Amino acid sequence: MNSVAAQLTKDHQELHALLLCLAQDAKAPLPGTLEATWTTFEKRLLGHMETEERCLLPLIEVSDPAEFKRVRTEHARIRGLLTELGVAIELHTVREANISELIELLEAHAKHENTTLYHLAESKLSAQSYAGIARFIKHGVVAATAAVSGKVASVKRHS
Repeated sequence: MNSVAAQLTKDHQELHALLLCLAQDAKAPLPGTLEATWTTFEKRLLGHMETEERCLLPLIEVSDPAEFKRVRTEHARIRGLLTELGVAIELHTVREANISELIELLEAHAKHENTTLYHLAESKLSAQSYAGIARFIKHGVVAATAAVSGKVASVKRHS
């Protein structure tokens, strides 16, 4: 069985791939492509953060309140950027700088979670919490695998 840290780290990698696809779509969008990528990305990222907040953060709230607060604050900032970016996509005013800001924030956030949060929380996970995380990841991966695979291949061909 894979560890929670390994599963969530893999989810970070797939979210990053979707974000790169989003950046590529914003440069030369085909009608509807940017919106479709955005919908997939936003749903996966919000689900990822919700799973962390529901399953992992309660495990460290008492033992490491500073880490708890840091992750909650970063999630709030990420949600704010998602809202701004979503509006810009709807209004067809999205710029590369908007996406670059989100890429930088998510890269730093994922690196921190991969090295700190997941290891702190994993040692305290119950079998039930682990199963909930595993279900989320499986559902999210199944729902987005085709979109990610096709878009990543396209980005690599055009890079």
